[in-house]
Amino acid sequence: MPHALVTVDTVKPEFYEELYLVGKIPLTQCIVANQFSYCLYIPRRYQSLRALVFIVIVHGSGRDSCNLRDSFVDLAERQGCAILCPLFPRLPQDPYDLSNYKTISYQNSRYDLILLAMINEVTIRYPRIQCEKFLLYGFSGGGQFVHRFAYLHPGNLCGLAIGAPGTITLPDPQLEFPSGIKDIEEVFGVVLDWEALKKVPTMFIAGQEDTDDFHAIARGRAPPLSLGEGGRYGGTVRLEKAWSAFGSTSHFVAVSKAAHDESRLIPFVKEFFEQVLSHRHGDQAAL
Repeated sequence: MPHALVTVDTVKPEFYEELYLVGKIPLTQCIVANQFSYCLYIPRRYQSLRALVFIVIVHGSGRDSCNLRDSFVDLAERQGCAILCPLFPRLPQDPYDLSNYKTISYQNSRYDLILLAMINEVTIRYPRIQCEKFLLYGFSGGGQFVHRFAYLHPGNLCGLAIGAPGTITLPDPQLEFPSGIKDIEEVFGVVLDWEALKKVPTMFIAGQEDTDDFHAIARGRAPPLSLGEGGRYGGTVRLEKAWSAFGSTSHFVAVSKAAHDESRLIPFVKEFFEQVLSHRHGDQAAL
């Protein structure tokens, strides 16, 4: 089978926008796993940028990937970043399931590896995008995915924002996955690299009023997957404290007068990513 990926360098830059090669790129099928797709944003000044950092944003249960992408366009243009938002659909085998991707592995699909395949595809098309390390953010169901992804692939991250996850995986060697990390090597074939994870600048964020447990009741969650006291806010606090206890470079942001509303959290996430990028650019300039 011939390779289906062609670099944009084969196209004249004046045609980029007309061919949807820059700006808001429509949903694109993943070649490696064609039941999945992703949307992109590529800065319009792509051709003039030497290197672009990837911002990867993972949707929640509502799967509003393109709207999430649009929320970060100003940051992408300002900082010269590319955005990738995967779309992990409900699968036909279980149309009532909302959570397939949230614990990384589901019905023979490894969603972490699918995401990495998407990133690889895009960096072949756009050689100026750096894929070694990227910024990663997710809210609610996306928050579940991204903190579990970080346990498995910390070396791929230059910054991480975890927003109000509905279930959490604690760095507890006494609890089995997905509640803890006791059997993470057995489940995923990956040895957890604590030293790499400690170095990832990480923000935990939740609305102070995101404290109800109706979402857990509706989904039939019982301990240990239920968050316990304080709903998503309380669970996010406990997760951040657990990460801090093992030496993570993390902090917690409580958004006042906000419940489970991602739009209230996104400005803080963008501010955090701006700080990470500023430090990153400063470190590179010093080399």
